Amino acid sequence: TVVSTEGMIARELRNATDRYIDLNDMREQIEKSDY
Repeated sequence: TVVSTEGMIARELRNATDRYIDLNDMREQIEKSDY
C-alpha cells in the first residue's frame, strides 16, 4: 500500500506542476498581448 500511495502522490505532484507551468505560460501570453 505504501508504494501505491507514493505513486499516487507523485502523480498528483506532477499534475499540480503541469497546471502551474500552464498558468505561467498563459500569463506570459496574456502579458505579451497587453501591449
